[in-house]
Amino acid sequence: MIFGGKGGRLLNSQELEILKFKSPLYRINRIIHCCYAIRKSQLYTFFSDANISKATIDSYVTNLVDTHYLTYYKAEDMVVSRSVASIDDDDNATIKTACKGYIQSMDVLKNICDTLWIVASYGSTEVESVICSRESPAEITFMTKDMAYKVVKVRTAYNAYYAAEEWRRYNYSPKNASKEIDEGFYRIALLDSHELADEISGCGFDCYCILDEDNVPFYYEFR
Repeated sequence: MIFGGKGGRLLNSQELEILKFKSPLYRINRIIHCCYAIRKSQLYTFFSDANISKATIDSYVTNLVDTHYLTYYKAEDMVVSRSVASIDDDDNATIKTACKGYIQSMDVLKNICDTLWIVASYGSTEVESVICSRESPAEITFMTKDMAYKVVKVRTAYNAYYAAEEWRRYNYSPKNASKEIDEGFYRIALLDSHELADEISGCGFDCYCILDEDNVPFYYEFR
């Protein structure tokens, strides 16, 4: 796996060889750090293909919380990177951001976690890179061995309009006009229900996804 945060970089071949020998503790820490927040149940799903047990994940997360690398928000079963935010009050979910001038919200962290169900479903051996946006709407970019994906959490049609406008601005800016950077991505809108599907069908998504009651992703074509 190769992980990069916003404004980060991909690992070179030498660093990747080193990463192959890193412990599960390192791998778990890196995905939480790069995605900013993740539920423990998502870690179980993501690493289920790597022979890392739930007890091992629980132990490593506890270790990282005790050593102040992570914050654990029990009410949401959410592990949060302290490089982004720390949660002071378990009842009120008061968040203190570690990023100057940036106010993180619990809604953004929940949206990030929603999109991560799609990433987790592919498994740690299939996913090669993950990049997460801290802005709203939450957007995850990840790459498998065969495909590159963008997943946007769409709670309202305006989330989809905003994402589409950002893609257009990036593709057609003078700097990137000839590169067609975004055309190589398969874009997925993560919806809460089918109701918004028709309204956002022209926003550039290739399909939309709805999670079932067990958070298993199901994919649908736009009509």
